[in-house]
Amino acid sequence: MILVSRRRGFTLVELLVVIAIIGVLIALLLPAVQAAREAARRVSCTNKLKQIALALQNYHGSHEHFPPGGLFGQGTGGANCGFGFQAAILANMEMKPIYDSLDFAKNFNSSPNIEQAQKAADAYRCPSFSGDDGETWTITPGSIDEMSIGTYSGVSGADPPAGTTGSPYDYLYPSSGHCGPYYFNGMLYPRSAVSIRDVTDGTAHTLLVGERAFELRSWMRGDYYDGTPTRPSVVCSASAKNVTRPINGKPGRWIYDPKFGTRNILFNDCYFGSEHPGGANFARVDGSVSFLEETIDFALLKALATRDGGEVIDQ
Repeated sequence: MILVSRRRGFTLVELLVVIAIIGVLIALLLPAVQAAREAARRVSCTNKLKQIALALQNYHGSHEHFPPGGLFGQGTGGANCGFGFQAAILANMEMKPIYDSLDFAKNFNSSPNIEQAQKAADAYRCPSFSGDDGETWTITPGSIDEMSIGTYSGVSGADPPAGTTGSPYDYLYPSSGHCGPYYFNGMLYPRSAVSIRDVTDGTAHTLLVGERAFELRSWMRGDYYDGTPTRPSVVCSASAKNVTRPINGKPGRWIYDPKFGTRNILFNDCYFGSEHPGGANFARVDGSVSFLEETIDFALLKALATRDGGEVIDQ
């Protein structure tokens, strides 16, 4: 008697069940993989902010004050843009050759400066940034701003809470139109030169640099002005921002460019935030970096943004 073995294959139903199980496993695994990647990107972002904070401290050690949050451009008018604080600390960021190649007597977007913009862009850009600010994106494709986008801005300050020792007039109000005023009770603002001895609120309780993901510009871009340097009529700060809005303003809530809706936010007030879920990273004056949740009490956020408000802060 000859036994004949018959090879049994999968039925169509069994094959569909297997495919369904694989699909479910992929659906369960994919969010975990994405979360792991975002966690790695957030760690990388934290490390970049840490390096920036240490570079700022080293600059302070050499000059006895932090660098200007931004420098005015050469001459007058919006086309004349100076450098941001990021350029001043390039040597402290182990990029001295780039620093040495810059001509600070010219605008940031003039030659030979413009050619250096992309070389250091990665140090000033969070890896979680998708390349689109999610709301207006007024950057010209192919421009220096797009090629060298930066996601870290200095903290200019904020209006101190009522009843504190800080003056409610700790800001300059020369600006009109789309720029608005800028505060100078923080750490980095146009033409600033703040020393650690000026930080009476405590270095661990004062924000220095934070993440942004809305209306971004080149990391090299500082400030431009109209009028004169001593009596400007307009000041636009790209490298440092006021804290006048919560972290991670809701998409569509704040509009900067009128062509996308009625403008309800000024350029100097473009808010801090990130593409990390739930908040953004901030470096403090003591060199530490922490993640602030977007649900943080707004009064507390403003208190952290000022250096001498006299507030009692437990954060």
